[in-house]
Amino acid sequence: MTTETLSVLHGPREAYSGGARIEELVARTAERCGEAVALRWRDTEVTYAELVADAAVAASALAAAGVGPGDIVAIRAPRTPRLVAVLLGVLRTGAAYACAPPDWPLDRVRQLIERTGAKLLLSHEPFAGVSTLDIDALPGAAPVPAHGLDGTAPFCVFLTSGSTGVPKAALAPHSGVARTALDRRHGHDGRIVSLQQANPAWDVFAFELWVPLIKGGTAVLHDSGHLSGPQVRARIGEGVTLIAMASTLFNALVDDDVECFAGARVLFVGGERASAAHVKRCLRAHPGLRVVNAYGPVENTVSTTAFSTTDPDFGDEVPIGTPSVNTSVYLLDEDRRIVPAGQAGEIVTVGDGVCFGYVGDEAETAKRFATLAFDGVPRRAYFTGDLARLDEAGRLVFVGRRDRQLKVRGVRIEAEEVERIVEAVPGVTAGVVVPLPFDGAVKTSLAAFYVGEGVPPELVRKAVAAVLPAGFVPDVVVAVAEFPKLPNGKLDQRALAEAAGAGSLPSADDGVGLEATLREVASEVLGYRVGVADDIFDRGATSLTAIRISTRIGALFGRLVVVPDILAARTPRAIAAAVAAAPALELGNAGHHDPGPETAYEPDHVPFTVAEFWHAQKQAGHLEEAVVPVIYRVRGAVDRAALGRALDHVVARHEVLRARFAEGGRTPKVRIHPAAELAGLLTDRPAATTVDAVRDACVWVMRPFDLGADFPIRAAYYPVSATESVLAVGIHHISFDGWSGQVFAADLVRAYDAFVAGRPGLADWPGSYYRVSAEQWEQYRDRYPLAVYTKQTTMADAPELRFPLPGPRPWGGPAAEVVLDIDEVLLPAVGRAAAAVGGTVMAIFYTAYVLLLRELTGEPSPAVALPTTGRFTEEAGDVIGCLASMVPMRPPAGIDDPAELAAAAARQLQEVMRPPLVPLTAMMPAIPEGHQRHPLLQAYLLQEEMPPAAVRFGDARAELVRVPPRNALPEITLELWPHPAVGGVLRYRTDAIGEEQARGLADRLIDHVTQVVRALEENCDI
Repeated sequence: MTTETLSVLHGPREAYSGGARIEELVARTAERCGEAVALRWRDTEVTYAELVADAAVAASALAAAGVGPGDIVAIRAPRTPRLVAVLLGVLRTGAAYACAPPDWPLDRVRQLIERTGAKLLLSHEPFAGVSTLDIDALPGAAPVPAHGLDGTAPFCVFLTSGSTGVPKAALAPHSGVARTALDRRHGHDGRIVSLQQANPAWDVFAFELWVPLIKGGTAVLHDSGHLSGPQVRARIGEGVTLIAMASTLFNALVDDDVECFAGARVLFVGGERASAAHVKRCLRAHPGLRVVNAYGPVENTVSTTAFSTTDPDFGDEVPIGTPSVNTSVYLLDEDRRIVPAGQAGEIVTVGDGVCFGYVGDEAETAKRFATLAFDGVPRRAYFTGDLARLDEAGRLVFVGRRDRQLKVRGVRIEAEEVERIVEAVPGVTAGVVVPLPFDGAVKTSLAAFYVGEGVPPELVRKAVAAVLPAGFVPDVVVAVAEFPKLPNGKLDQRALAEAAGAGSLPSADDGVGLEATLREVASEVLGYRVGVADDIFDRGATSLTAIRISTRIGALFGRLVVVPDILAARTPRAIAAAVAAAPALELGNAGHHDPGPETAYEPDHVPFTVAEFWHAQKQAGHLEEAVVPVIYRVRGAVDRAALGRALDHVVARHEVLRARFAEGGRTPKVRIHPAAELAGLLTDRPAATTVDAVRDACVWVMRPFDLGADFPIRAAYYPVSATESVLAVGIHHISFDGWSGQVFAADLVRAYDAFVAGRPGLADWPGSYYRVSAEQWEQYRDRYPLAVYTKQTTMADAPELRFPLPGPRPWGGPAAEVVLDIDEVLLPAVGRAAAAVGGTVMAIFYTAYVLLLRELTGEPSPAVALPTTGRFTEEAGDVIGCLASMVPMRPPAGIDDPAELAAAAARQLQEVMRPPLVPLTAMMPAIPEGHQRHPLLQAYLLQEEMPPAAVRFGDARAELVRVPPRNALPEITLELWPHPAVGGVLRYRTDAIGEEQARGLADRLIDHVTQVVRALEENCDI
């Protein structure tokens, strides 16, 4: 809460009822649930009882070696359960630990030991200048003497970047972790399973490890230092519920594989400014997921403030929130006065997480730490150097930095530390580092520039890598003759950043096949073109780039290429070879991973809708109703190349458009092909005039498909002039339905806009049609027997309808249409009538259609087939594919009153549209004896879901061209067009109904609609 109008925030005050020392809190957890799993690593599980017992043995050995309160023990060992037990052992002696990851340069390890004055190094190998013990050989000795320390004592040294060129060693208290565990935002209901993947030298390591162990959860130790989309998905599938990551990595995963978070409960992001767009997109993709934007410099131990939300509508920027438990925040001006609410000030924090200072650096400690008494009580405070303001809701919003401290990929870097090493290289006279992208709120790479004639960039990079951890090593190193200056004489960092972006020219080789695909992936991730033989890391790629490429490989190919493999491969060509040799992804039990667009596979589940179209084509041959035309007349200039890429991108996104079929018995065999096989789908068919183009397109798209040899989509572009063209797409109904038309048009327009703007394709990949349909089936399969029984009962005695022209008639026949006189006066009246019976306009048109069919055929209870979308889940709304099917309705034979018929129709419609769908063969396994035609295939009532009547490709406007079918399956069809294309047609087979009679039927249908509306007006007073 705020104090008056000043920028002061206090977090909740809570007591440490179980103490505030980490090892004591973990021991209490072991007392409560000793057999619960504390750690998981690879195939190994360690219980709390086992962990505490191992820690006791390690503590005994350390005490025997003279380790006790006030000491610091350095540890250099890989992330394993043994490391965790030894860390707890150190804490049991009253000492503090300082971790040096095995991949740190030896000079950095030496700096850690010297800066902290470490008494002992625990490692697998000796190290000059310090007493060393083998971490795996710590035999128990005498009992560990009681130390009498509480949570205010130190537990760890976190090494961080220093502006003097020497790292700073922040000494952190136990209570900083204990109060984090008390904060409810740092967990969730039920058992926490945290992914521990942060560097052990960072404070996030303490959050990922100690907080779940204090709260009785499980920490899953992740081997790799990098986390890609497939790995996130796999860990969640193994039960992980909570993951913390840098904002840059979070943004990249949301862009490349937002579905990888499916099944997680809490995501922590931090390290740099959070992107509101990415947080919102993630929350919308995963309702119920909680995202926590955490802020906390290492000097305040793990957590200072947090903003927690499950609601994507939180505003235009992501706050850093309010203080953690037992923490206060003040925003101060340069004179250390509290600024008014809404004004930017330096974040100064006090409370139980504030560190003791920097070990061995009194000057820097005095600069950053001080005693404040704003509330009348002197308290130790840390001056972060970060600027923030209070928003109207009383939450902190990050503004920026006071100094040159950088945050790159979540790693805090003092620019001066890197620059001093660069300038120490022989021959280098000056050096400067700049974070990239220069204007980006989130920095993803570091560039180093130096003046030094004849000094190669690789020598400079190696010099930094020899001293500093990988996160500090510049991604781009550029030699310049002199540093550019602004008119005021200051360094022009923007000009340097532009020089970094220019880099070397890419090779001309684009590659083919898999190599070409990987080159495109690398180019899209980097944001500029690279050649297939280019070293992408020399061209500016970073470890984050490698993570994104790994994630995209998982999504595209369903194969696991880990980040180290990409770092070793370096070129798109070598990465392609790694993909070819990589194993298939191992999927967990939670979430899902759909095959990527370059993955060839055969789906296990084939929907009955696919089987029905397959068997219909075999039985009746080509039916024009089986081809869905999407033809747009385009007025305005179109980027033909971008349009072709956009169409290929849509095909890549939706696997059903890449399917081929083969005989398989009850259902056909389906083979999904890689998107590369359909690249360049859009062909050019020049035409002299737009009329000629439309005429040819209407014929060209409706040609028969050979489903065994052809893909179910074809597309042509008719360039008539610079500002006139026609786009024609034909898609077989086996892979497409009315709903799909809306999805197809939306995806095509979005992809076109992206490519014209120079952006990569759409990142929000839809689910697999085959998986979605299988999941819908599983969701409703228990209802299937009742649904079959209900449909069979409906169709049990359905009559064969007799039409004016004599039969017999083939499966399909020639068709014609009569436009219905449905206008903007009639339709509102129909809507009011539908509301009166609690239904939709379909109930009114169905009733009128039944009255017409009774007159035409003499049957009192004709069967009418109506379509249902078949999309019963939210995810199904985003996929292209045929999920729609037909459901039967028959009117009650004894009801003649139009109002009663309409009321009955409204109730029936609500029932028949419920899932699950039932195939035609289950409703009526065979044509009844004595029937020549199937009763459900004689009269259709359709409300067409068409592609949008108009779309825009940039500034060009495209208008849909309707293609009337030339043949039809049912003898008569009432087709209604949705808003805004008000109207409809009565379609009839010319071998069943004559033209003049059809025109009369169209008029009679409208008469019956009016009759039903009037009957309801009289009965319901509407």
